Amino acid sequence: MYWNIKKLAGLSLVLFSSTLWAENTIQVQLRTEEASAAALGFKVEGKKSGGRGKVYIGKGPANKTYIFGYRKNFAYGRDVLCGSEVLTHDSIVTLVTDGEQCSIKVN
Repeated sequence: MYWNIKKLAGLSLVLFSSTLWAENTIQVQLRTEEASAAALGFKVEGKKSGGRGKVYIGKGPANKTYIFGYRKNFAYGRDVLCGSEVLTHDSIVTLVTDGEQCSIKVN
């Protein structure tokens, strides 16, 4: 019986912790129309996340500073930084280029 109580307590702790973690996780949609963009991504809390193409959807922690950018011409091309923003909820971030300048628009 003592063993069953320990199992139940452990299971409750895991379920409660995963619920808290899920509430602090947001979805980030990143997109651009820049013709030379080969890959998009962001960096948050030192962790890089991204992928090839003009659209990337990832997850990360809420209430943290995200740094956004893209890789120019090919997946291992030079990084182009576009800006940063503290994201508090699910967001759509558009990378906007004007000549050599890149900025972000957050919806």
